[in-house]
Amino acid sequence: MIKGPMVRLFCLVIAILEILITIRGYEIIYLFRMNTPSLSFSIITKILAVLFFTLNWVGAFGLYKERYWGFIISYLAIIFSTIAFSMSYLPGLHFIMFGPLKYRFVFLLIGNFCVLAFTLFVHRNLCKLQIN
Repeated sequence: MIKGPMVRLFCLVIAILEILITIRGYEIIYLFRMNTPSLSFSIITKILAVLFFTLNWVGAFGLYKERYWGFIISYLAIIFSTIAFSMSYLPGLHFIMFGPLKYRFVFLLIGNFCVLAFTLFVHRNLCKLQIN
């Protein structure tokens, strides 16, 4: 079990990773400008983009405040960002990903799974601290 100040620090680290992914994901803003022949496709991509930013920012705020709902939203944000936009939560991971596309996605899955496991670890330790 990790101590209280370390749990706070780890929550801040995960919150910073969530904010960084939204900053690195600025290309998603271009989805708002995209004109497609299909109106339904345009609406769906805009909803996905808003969901991406909302989940990550609200999750980061919840982790900063060390709230239970912040962890739940962060779990959803990590899974959603991995599936919908193939974005890595580990800064610099996209620089070392090489080879065919299927191997890059494996690196991405492994990296984001590690972030998800770390978030779960911090959440578990925070729950133990609140019980004691």
